[in-house]
Formats: sequence, structure tokens, C-alpha cells
Amino acid sequence: MIPRDDAYEVLSNPRRRAILHILRTAATPVEVTTLAAKVAAWEEGVAPVDLTSRQRKRVYVSMYQTHIPKLESVGLVAHEGESVRPTDRIHEIDAYLSKESRWVPWYYLTTATSAFAVVLFGVASLVPSLTLSLAYFAVFLLVAGVGLSAVGGFVEHRNRTRKLPAELSRYPASIQVTTSD
Repeated sequence: MIPRDDAYEVLSNPRRRAILHILRTAATPVEVTTLAAKVAAWEEGVAPVDLTSRQRKRVYVSMYQTHIPKLESVGLVAHEGESVRPTDRIHEIDAYLSKESRWVPWYYLTTATSAFAVVLFGVASLVPSLTLSLAYFAVFLLVAGVGLSAVGGFVEHRNRTRKLPAELSRYPASIQVTTSD
């Protein structure tokens, strides 16, 4: 696991966060010039083709001299020749970005299942009379709501863990790296 101080130092710079985001969305290693153009475009709020050579160079130099070596020193990226790629450790940074609740989905599922079982027991005791009192119906609706809430919480949790952390996913499509780059 990446040490906390290293993680916070890496994440303290928006340019390094942008580099991490770009590399995480890239299918192949990214040329440093392409990486610099994507970051410069994001910083300037323009498309990469609208950048001046000065804007590109300013970002390229700082990335080459400072940011890529910093990310490489903590093991998040590998710099080989003129390209950069994420290492297997890049996902270790997620632990420092996550703002998830401490509640876990199984808590909701267990609560809903237990409540549903209690309602079924009550309904089973009413079967001989084939009537369902208003109180049992209300409890049934309550349990159904808790059950739907549990399923919704579980799905939300699963989707959240599949997405990039909010700190990295804020970047516009202009810095997404696709295979056509």
C-alpha cells in the first residue's frame, strides 16, 4: 500500500491528478507529448488542437521534470522512453480518494431479510383465516420498502466501487485518452 504521506503529496497537485486520470483511462501507454497536450488542454479549457506550442511546452517540461518522476518514485506509473503507463499499484491511490460511507451493503440486506422473515411468519399465521389485517399489510409495505432500499443501496455501492473516484472523474472528455490518439 502506498504510504499516506506519499499519497497525499501526489494528490495535492491537480496536474498529477489529471495525469493519473488520463493514464487510468488509457488502454495503452501514453506518449509524454500526448499526455502534456491533454493536461494543457484541460488547464486552458480548450481542445488539444487549439493549444499554442508555448502552452504545450510549459506543461511538458513540468511533467517531464517534476510530475512524472514523482508519480514514478511512489510506484504509480512507469516512464519508459517517451511513454508513460500506469503500474499495477495505481489503484492503491483509491483508498485515499474514497468518501464512501462506512455502512456496508450486507447490513441493509440482512436487515431487510430479517424483517421480511418476520412478516412472512405473521402472514403464515393468518393463512387459515385467509385475511390480512391492516397492521400486517402496513408491516408488509414497510418491509417491501426496506427491501427495495437495501437492493438500491447494494446496487449504488457496487456502481460506486466500479467508477473512478470523484477527484479523478471530474475531468472533461477532452483529457480522455482513446485508442485513436
